[in-house]
Order: sequence, then structure tokens, then C-alpha cells
Amino acid sequence: MLSSGARRDAPPILAIFSPHMNASDNIDNSIPLCGAQPPNSPISYARRLLTSRVLLIAILVVALALRFYGLAWDEGFSYTPHPDERAILDRVLGVSPPGLGELGLLLDAEQSPWNPRWFNYGSFPLYVLKAVQTVGGPF
Repeated sequence: MLSSGARRDAPPILAIFSPHMNASDNIDNSIPLCGAQPPNSPISYARRLLTSRVLLIAILVVALALRFYGLAWDEGFSYTPHPDERAILDRVLGVSPPGLGELGLLLDAEQSPWNPRWFNYGSFPLYVLKAVQTVGGPF
């Protein structure tokens, strides 16, 4: 079982890592090291199953806690769930189509009622939202 260079009184784990062992030496794997169960025993399988289930439940509980934490942080503003959306809607309210006599104002950037003076997301989304507001306003 052990090579001639390995100590006979050494514990099996030390004999396995002995520098005097050869690849052809037989190692007795029937002795459990440190009281461990064999890998295919029902106790080992049940323990791994229980550990994986407990770990999965713990991950789900942490994920749910992170998901629901601060969910109603913007309470009181049911139509604006995010500060960016509130800023966009505020700029949409500031944009107004010019009257028929004011069409020349569209060419003056400083005086144009179509100039949102805020370009964080570009002006196209603001114009689309204003069109939706204008068309859907009567409904």
C-alpha cells in the first residue's frame, strides 16, 4: 500500500502527499479521512441537498429584500415614478406650439416656444410627448 520511502505510522492524508509516493502505488481509499462520509452516501447527499436549498432560500430572501426596499420612495406622485421622468414632464409642459402669427419665432432659438432649453435626452422625445399630450389631452 505505501511505498518504501513513506512512513508507515503516518496518517493516510500525509501518506497521500508524501514526496516518496509513486503514481503506481495503491492508496487505500476505504478509510474515511477526518470522519468524512463517502461521497455517495445518503447522509452526504441529504446534507448537500439541504445546504443548496438553504442557500437558494437565503439568496431569494436577500433578492426580495433588495427589490422591495424603498419601493414607494416617490410616494405622492403616482404619475412620476422616477426623477428623470419628472424632469422630462416638466420640460414638456414648458414647450408650446406657436400661434399662427408667431411662426417666425421658430427660427429664433432664444425666443422659440419649441426650444426646451434642456437637452439631456435630446429634444425629439420632448416633442413626441408634447404631441401625445396635445392629441390625447381632450380624452
